[in-house]
Amino acid sequence: MRYIPVCLCLILSMTTFAFAEKIVVVTEDYPPYSYIEDHRVTGFSTEVVTEVLVRSGLKFSHVRLGVWSGVYETALNNPNVVIFSIMRTPERDKLFKWVGMISPVDVYVYRMKSRTDISVSSINDMKRYRVGAYSKGICCQYLEQKGVPVDIVKDDYLNIRKLVAGRIDLYPSAELPAEYRVRKENIIFSDLVSAYHLKDISGDLYMAFSALTPDETVERCKKAFAEVQKDGTYEKIRAKYLSD
Repeated sequence: MRYIPVCLCLILSMTTFAFAEKIVVVTEDYPPYSYIEDHRVTGFSTEVVTEVLVRSGLKFSHVRLGVWSGVYETALNNPNVVIFSIMRTPERDKLFKWVGMISPVDVYVYRMKSRTDISVSSINDMKRYRVGAYSKGICCQYLEQKGVPVDIVKDDYLNIRKLVAGRIDLYPSAELPAEYRVRKENIIFSDLVSAYHLKDISGDLYMAFSALTPDETVERCKKAFAEVQKDGTYEKIRAKYLSD
């Protein structure tokens, strides 16, 4: 596996990159799919996407890791941008050009184990509580569409701190990233419990291109993605980060 040197950006600029022939690659801190280790961006999705781009023969930038709101806007408004790991939804379907599915995920709403006063059996029940989510994230977009008031932050680690401090009551997140982030904050993950399964936004994480990207570029990556899956490379990478 070839690794690409990292250009770490805490917040990706909303201004246009030097978009030419080179593909710009953007992601967020979303372990185990993408995260920083030994001063480079790594993770399951990172390795899959990098391998696909290498095999496609396209010129591409270092992987740029930033907060999701900046990553999302960059891919939304510029040509020749690869974004991962992005959940594919009906609302987003025409906003991006989709290359391939990287991994399925389950999304839950978490509460502190000690908060036995909190009971959620429907989305409407969540309207009674303070809910934290991060800007432009799938949880934030979905809950706002459902009329759930959301306390929006730019960094999902802030939601964990606020949950522990009692400043929010509920924290929605995909399961594996939630577990990783909670432990990173030196909190025992079993101190949190699932209060509700967000089935509507439990789905698939994708590699996608910005809508302004030429179709020929997208097709080259689709072909390379299929090759990575067919020859067993995908499963080898997956085994390094995920276990069934």
